[in-house]
Amino acid sequence: MAKLRYSTRIDAPAHTVWATMLDEASYRDWTRAFSEGSYYEGSWDPGSEIRFLGPGEDGSLVGMAARVVDNRPGEFVC
Repeated sequence: MAKLRYSTRIDAPAHTVWATMLDEASYRDWTRAFSEGSYYEGSWDPGSEIRFLGPGEDGSLVGMAARVVDNRPGEFVC
């Protein structure tokens, strides 16, 4: 199977991209493009649980949970 790699250059300061991706209100805005109604509950603090939620095809609430291992604002989150 061929491996594909994609990249995009975003002409904005790292802190702007960070805030857009992780702030609660703007997270809802940018995820709307692929999952209308998506949101998260929890904290981006290391060690915290965070839940990514949204409406399923049948209208039920679906999602996944994760544990934040590390968070370096403006640089890295996993």
